[in-house]
Amino acid sequence: MIAIKIHKHTSRQETNAAIVERVQAGDADALQDLCETNKRLVGYFANRYLSYVEQRKDLDFDDLMQAGCLGMCLAAAKYDPGRGASFATFAADYIRGCVKTQQKPL
Repeated sequence: MIAIKIHKHTSRQETNAAIVERVQAGDADALQDLCETNKRLVGYFANRYLSYVEQRKDLDFDDLMQAGCLGMCLAAAKYDPGRGASFATFAADYIRGCVKTQQKPL
C-alpha cells in the first residue's frame, strides 16, 4: 500500500506568519526563508528607487536589495500576526525606509 501525503494549501499570508513566528523564536534559517519568500516585495521597492540612485555611481540594485532585506528583518522582529495585517503590508514601511536611507548621499 502506498501512503499518500495530503498537503494543506496555505496562503502566502499564513506562510509568512508561520515563518515570522519561527524568526521570533530564534530560528536563524527562518530569516533566510523569509527573505526568499518576499524577495519580489523587496525587489519592487528597490526598483522604484533605482532611478534616484542612477546618478550615484557607488550604489546599484544589489545594494538597494540588501537594504530592503535588512528592513524586512527589522519588520520580522516587530511583526505581530494577531493584529490582522499581512506581513507584506506591515513590512512595506520598514523596507521602504531602509531603501530610502540607503539612497541618501553620503
